[in-house]
Amino acid sequence: MTVAKVLLVGWEHMCCGEVGRIGDTVTMSVFYWNARLVEQRHDYGNERHGQPVTGQVLAIEWRPGILRQLSDGSQSVDNYGPGVPLTTTTEEATTEEDSAAGASWAFEFTIETDDTLPGPA
Repeated sequence: MTVAKVLLVGWEHMCCGEVGRIGDTVTMSVFYWNARLVEQRHDYGNERHGQPVTGQVLAIEWRPGILRQLSDGSQSVDNYGPGVPLTTTTEEATTEEDSAAGASWAFEFTIETDDTLPGPA
């Protein structure tokens, strides 16, 4: 068994998110990107192709985006802040500080799996 953390960006969950709960057995399409495992629910039309992984959800955290202002006035998500523990993906961060990231947030699932995980290319 391997324990792994898998990030799911907020817009992908809001678009195509099933309710996830601690204890659920899930199958995720994951790829390795920016030194982390990321769940993919859409075809990005590039080199990112997810690998199916099945496992049990041990923990769920809501993580606010850490934003960087770009010269054109837009923002980029550089990373994600400390997580707020949840029991399901239907819960939301409730404090103003946790919600300050707006739509820039992610769920981080801790899963336990027997499957081989993708790694750096």
